[in-house]
This record gives sequence, structure tokens and C-alpha cells, in this order.
Amino acid sequence: MTREYGAAVLPALRNDAPPPVETRIGAFGLPIVFSKNATLTLHAATGDELRRASPLWIRLHPADDNRFHLLYHVFEAQIGPEDSEVNLVTGPHRTPLTLTEQLAYSTITTFLHTKAP
Repeated sequence: MTREYGAAVLPALRNDAPPPVETRIGAFGLPIVFSKNATLTLHAATGDELRRASPLWIRLHPADDNRFHLLYHVFEAQIGPEDSEVNLVTGPHRTPLTLTEQLAYSTITTFLHTKAP
């Protein structure tokens, strides 16, 4: 279970208070399917569901010293149209969340600066 699932999805499934609108999500492509009852979706103003590939691509590359190097590419592109909406859908409930370009790319930067134990 991810921190996001515990902080945002479980309370929503229990019909508790909605998650904070600035909830940071650890995956970057949309939609994110947490379970059959919980999905993070992106919708256009028309109501059509949109899909977005992750702007962060990660690959482990073997090195000569039997270790691995983390290679990554960040494709800076607009996450969603200006009038799009991100929602946490849990069963019949739809909780709007805030996703801005600044929030998306600062989350990616924070992730990339995380050091392994």
C-alpha cells in the first residue's frame, strides 16, 4: 500500500473527510488505478476522460561494478488542458483534486532528490 493510497483513497472509500486537494500522487501518468473501486482520473471540460503518459521515465542501467545506475528522463509538457479536472473516483463518489503544473513538476523533483536508504 502506498502512502497516497493510505492518505487519500482509504478515507474516501470509508466516506470519511475528503483528502486534501493538494494530495501529492506518487505516479505521474493518468489515470492511476489504485483498485477496482478507486481511480484518479483526468477529465476535459467536456467530461471526456483523458489519458496522459507519465512525464517521468525511469530505467535501471547495469554498471561494470555489479551495481545499477538510475537513468531518468523528464519530458516537460503540460499535464492537462487548462480547463481539465483531476478527480479521485471511489465507487459512486467523485472528489475533485488540484493538479497544477508547478505541483506536478515539484513532486517529480522531490521524488528525484529522494535518496535510497
